[in-house]
Amino acid sequence: MKGDREKDVVYVSLKSALMEEGCPICLLVSKRRDQWIETLFYELITSSETRKKLRERGFCTHHLWYILEYLEENLGIDGLGISIILHDLLSTSIELLEGMSVPEKRSECLLCSIIEEYERDYLNSLAEWITTQEFMKLFSEGDSVFCLPHLAALLREIDGKHKLAILKIQLEKMKGILERLELFINKSDYRYLGDLKGEEAKARYLASQVLGGMDL
Repeated sequence: MKGDREKDVVYVSLKSALMEEGCPICLLVSKRRDQWIETLFYELITSSETRKKLRERGFCTHHLWYILEYLEENLGIDGLGISIILHDLLSTSIELLEGMSVPEKRSECLLCSIIEEYERDYLNSLAEWITTQEFMKLFSEGDSVFCLPHLAALLREIDGKHKLAILKIQLEKMKGILERLELFINKSDYRYLGDLKGEEAKARYLASQVLGGMDL
């Protein structure tokens, strides 16, 4: 049974993410988001079905700008794909305006729904496995700490006994981040002559991720 699970990509990914710093769900979803964007420009842009969905759903403001920034940071992807997408979206908007219909700003888009699907899949799988001794040990000993939104979603799927165990581990990790923040604040005092270590400075990032999650 365990051998079969070890071949499951989601199972292996979750185990690995529980050992990494930050929220494991945020981490995995952000990776899948970027993989989808790359696939969009290397493969899906030639798909008539994908282009149809994009014309219908488009991109929200956040994800449109994120994709443009992603392309600038990944120079191996040329600008043809995004130009084709923008051409389709702009043409669709022109058609709507010519028909006296003003396009509204999108609050959700195609990528929003894909991200939500990734989140749901990872959360459902983690809810199934986090109660095992192996996963609980990984969470306890690893560097991961859940963001509060994903923690709340996960706990809704967990029974009372395991919920308390997860909360205990989460609280210990959050208190550890708080201590690092306090150390950074104290060492930032002009009277302190020592060095500000990276681990202490990084606590700001971890605290922000715990409070609000990654910007997906």
